[in-house]
Amino acid sequence: MTNSVKNKSKLLSQERRNQIFAFCLGIFLFSIPWQSRISNIGLIILGIGYLVAFNKRIFQDVLASKVWQLLALNFLWFLIGLFFTYVEQLSPYSERIGKYLLVVILPFLMAPAAYLSKRQIYWALGAFVISILTILIGSYYIAFLSQASEFSRALNYSTFLLNSFDFHPAYIAMFTVFSIFLCVEALVAEQNKVFRYALGILALLWFVSLFVIQARMPLIALLIIFPYYIFALQKSFGGLSKGKFLLRGILVLAVIVTVWLWADKQSALLIKERLIGSFYNSLNIRLETWNCSLQVFSSGSWWLGVGSGNEQLLLNECYYERFLTRHFYSAFNVHSDMLLILLRNGLIGLALWFVFLYYFTKNCYKHKFSLGIIFILLFVISGITEAYLSRIWGSLFFGAGIGLSMAYRRKILILKPEKI
Repeated sequence: MTNSVKNKSKLLSQERRNQIFAFCLGIFLFSIPWQSRISNIGLIILGIGYLVAFNKRIFQDVLASKVWQLLALNFLWFLIGLFFTYVEQLSPYSERIGKYLLVVILPFLMAPAAYLSKRQIYWALGAFVISILTILIGSYYIAFLSQASEFSRALNYSTFLLNSFDFHPAYIAMFTVFSIFLCVEALVAEQNKVFRYALGILALLWFVSLFVIQARMPLIALLIIFPYYIFALQKSFGGLSKGKFLLRGILVLAVIVTVWLWADKQSALLIKERLIGSFYNSLNIRLETWNCSLQVFSSGSWWLGVGSGNEQLLLNECYYERFLTRHFYSAFNVHSDMLLILLRNGLIGLALWFVFLYYFTKNCYKHKFSLGIIFILLFVISGITEAYLSRIWGSLFFGAGIGLSMAYRRKILILKPEKI
């Protein structure tokens, strides 16, 4: 009788720890898209939740994971690259080290998610969705107040730079795309028809928001990943039967909205300007940056790169020599994750990165974790024209995605199409 009471008490204690961690995880996921002060608070709260729910077994499991070991190896090669910098002290690069270190540590901090229930994970991810919704609505509202007479003109790329909390549109767009897939995953899993249709409408509204944000690669990533998700990924994982008609209906509506927006002369001109025009942040600006990046890379060691702290200094020199005034005074970074890794750490660093991506994707396919596959495809495609890992938002998002995928690998956190 006494042993039974003790076991019950221990079980309740574990449940309480899981509840605390789920709450802390939700706050952390909510904080990712916001400014660094807010995300730092979220990270501290996640750390507290980790200490409450600490389990030696899951710590050892993360440490023994090949995915994490490859990630740590990439971080180690990044640290080695710091010895090729022009300065004698590493203190000026502490911020870069900290961002990369967060990516390595987050899988440990999120490891207790393996013991959470489906509902707890569902609502923790919902906090991220609510965060993005809050940012979008808040930005639209501020744009409306600032230019109520010409509201349609106020809704553009600058909405998220000038009239709100200085969000970076490329990151908000990537987070919005991932929120769409979170809603779609919940739509497939949820049984309530009203809730499912509400999720579908919300996902469609977010899709339209991508045309307002006008960040090119996240939108292109969505147009590539979504058909693959519906017609291949979910079919192979056996999770589309309950929501296939609604999902495909969303796809048809998305195509209609795309054609309609593209047919609108003003929208088409704006998109063209963002891609190949003279807009401040258009693609032709990046082509000059990439040319300088390749020039800098070819002038150094192909195998080792120019060092983890030299790339911006050398890029600025190239901008100066080519009379690229805007690039020079704005100190444009590489604007490509893979090109940044190649420039910093050479062919060896890029090879290590590809090996990590391969094993991470292989792990997600092995355990049929569709969100993990969506996450890595979205991050890689979006990172073609943006150096997401160079900012705290990208580091936190990337580390969180890896952490959730590794938690899923334990087969305790299983997001299958069933009632939550």
